[in-house]
Amino acid sequence: MLISSLELKGGEIISLESGSSIGEIRDPIVDPINGKILAFDVGTGFLTKRLILSSTDIIEWQRNALIVYGMNVLVEPIEVKRVLDLIKKRFKLIGKRALTQKGVNLGRISDIYIDTTTSMVAKYNITHHIFASFLEEGRIIPANLVVKIDNKKGVIFKDSVAEGNKGKAAQTKTATT
Repeated sequence: MLISSLELKGGEIISLESGSSIGEIRDPIVDPINGKILAFDVGTGFLTKRLILSSTDIIEWQRNALIVYGMNVLVEPIEVKRVLDLIKKRFKLIGKRALTQKGVNLGRISDIYIDTTTSMVAKYNITHHIFASFLEEGRIIPANLVVKIDNKKGVIFKDSVAEGNKGKAAQTKTATT
């Protein structure tokens, strides 16, 4: 099943032990090397330590909730070195520039679609205005077209992504003239 990170954000983390909510889902923490969802930032209340939920501790994915065994799966980032490194680098996939290998600007990553079976990014939603993404129809690009995810440059896609756009633009222009 594919789930949008926007569908998850603000949803609950529910404990099977207690049957109650133990936190709120915030942003996914994605490994830029392979596109795997390593963890989620978790909100547990005002003035509390930063906690994360490792994707390996998720029992069930739902559109607005994640089901886990109990409270003990929420840990501090220092307990997962790779996650801590990404947090220190302030790496966030949502909001990153999307461009081709040749540098053609495609827009910005406004959402990602997560394959719940593999915990991998399966697709990227790209819009031109990140804050108006709910108003703008985005362009969905499969993750297999990603060449590299760079913290400074952004998400770099194969050049064929832009070439497909040029073909559509040319067809539209010809059809209207």
